[in-house]
Amino acid sequence: MVFENIEFLWLLLLLIPAFFFIKSNRHDLENLFKREVFDLIRVRNGAIPRRVRAILILSSISFIIVALARPQIDNGEVEVKSSFIDVVVALDMSRSMFCDDIYPDRFEFAKREFIHSLNFFKKSRVGLLGFSSRTFLISPLTEDFYSLKYLAKNISLDYISLKGTDLLNLLESADALFESDRRKILLLFTDGGDSKDFSREIEYAKEHNIVVYVYNIGTKKGGVIKLK
Repeated sequence: MVFENIEFLWLLLLLIPAFFFIKSNRHDLENLFKREVFDLIRVRNGAIPRRVRAILILSSISFIIVALARPQIDNGEVEVKSSFIDVVVALDMSRSMFCDDIYPDRFEFAKREFIHSLNFFKKSRVGLLGFSSRTFLISPLTEDFYSLKYLAKNISLDYISLKGTDLLNLLESADALFESDRRKILLLFTDGGDSKDFSREIEYAKEHNIVVYVYNIGTKKGGVIKLK
């Protein structure tokens, strides 16, 4: 047996002089406690002898002290299987996300939809990435959705938007976030890219057991890209 807070056990030493003080019967038990405390714990009808009461009280105090020390039985390491599903969400942060064909623009719309999607991830850990020609870590896997919402609301394209979209780099970064080889879910909020050949990305996703879902953002008509 081990104790988490072993320092509390030193308090047990104080019970030794208290026990002999009571046993000697040189003073009444009332002298050991404050008047108002003793009034709460004493038996008024005198059914229990004074010494027995003292022993019971000291025993109760000793049990409280031991409980404060938090005794634990070390059974070694136990593997606990988590019921949580790990999901990595990636927000497209390329320059085309400035396009205003969706109000107020594609990126703000993507952030809003991501925040809304968190309502459906009740038993999940969610990580957040931003990507364009490079990938940016915004948050590792977490159950703290309040922090995720705060981070998402405050992401801006003003300083980090780049041309192009590197999906293979994104897949590699997402795979590094997952902590097991079980099914991995990657949700993309993107308006697409210039490439028409995704064979390398598809092969990588299959090899690393990554299931990719795409939330396509934009309209067929398109719009104006507002460069800031």
